[in-house]
Amino acid sequence: MSLNFDSIDIENSTASQLFDYGWKYQQELANAADQSSVDFEHKRVRLIQILQKCEDMLEELGLFSENESLEEVSANELRYFINDGLLGWLFSKVTSTKPSIRLLSLHESKKYYLKYLSLTFNYGIHRIDIKQFQNSSSQSNQSVVLSETQAGRQAAFEQNLIQQAYDRTEKIKRYREQKELEEKLKNCQLVLAKPYVDDEQKSEIYNIYIKYWLNQAVDDLKLINDEIDILQSVGKEPVGQVQKPAGTAMGGQAVSSKPYIITRDALQSKVFGAGYPSVPVYSIEEFYDQLADKGYMPHCGQSADQPVQIGKGVTETQKQEERAQKELLEDRDDEDEIKKQREWDEFKDDNKRGSGNRYNRS
Repeated sequence: MSLNFDSIDIENSTASQLFDYGWKYQQELANAADQSSVDFEHKRVRLIQILQKCEDMLEELGLFSENESLEEVSANELRYFINDGLLGWLFSKVTSTKPSIRLLSLHESKKYYLKYLSLTFNYGIHRIDIKQFQNSSSQSNQSVVLSETQAGRQAAFEQNLIQQAYDRTEKIKRYREQKELEEKLKNCQLVLAKPYVDDEQKSEIYNIYIKYWLNQAVDDLKLINDEIDILQSVGKEPVGQVQKPAGTAMGGQAVSSKPYIITRDALQSKVFGAGYPSVPVYSIEEFYDQLADKGYMPHCGQSADQPVQIGKGVTETQKQEERAQKELLEDRDDEDEIKKQREWDEFKDDNKRGSGNRYNRS
């Protein structure tokens, strides 16, 4: 990017010029290949200064009011709606890895995104519940008092599943809408680049940008709240202290402790966690070899003319030989075979078919 941000005279520029500078250069920063470089960070900070100065001038002019509708806003003033969205995006792209700096920048990003949602809400552009983004995830969870009973935990679990399914549906819907808006914005940029654009076209284009940044703000706010929770939890951990293992006492002897489950309960752990009971214990090749050893399948490399075992070690040829041997013994009136047949007939008379286990049956 061959941009000289330092040459922009912030103090002597109008609100329109500052916004045009900030909007144009923000788009170039969004398309930058490396968003973690020193050059990117320098331009990001400079753009924040430009758009914050524009914000101060817009507040002095009093362009927006809670008592007017969107139709009363002129086409040229509609573009200023997204100024807070641009600032929220710029603050969220902080490149520093220090938790204190990132946390401060994320709070600023959240402030501008919420301001953008409030402004567009007052003009009836959307009906999004802004309160869901005002508190972080941990604060929201602490405010909910759950029952210690099994019924209370089950109800909370089901409510959580319903909320997750709803959030997933909304996210997919926003993703598809965002892709459609991105395609429209490509044409909008070409139209805005023309020397003359009528007010009707401007209003339509700026409304598309407003909807685009609405979706961007909602998605970014969820991620910002999650990262704020992580950074705050990191800041609460004691520094320089080495914790002793949980199962070790003062004398060095192991102390038995009850096992604990991180998930809500054992049932959820079995279904969703690592305790799922149907984890495979051997490969498909090993399973096939076991079947082949038991005679259910042919071994690898066995030719087609060789007899294939269809039972537990008994081939079809062996079955035919057994039947022929049995018929031969019956023809010879073999005493052992006759005795065996009589005992089998007596057994079938005393034990009818299907009368094996009749326990607990009427």
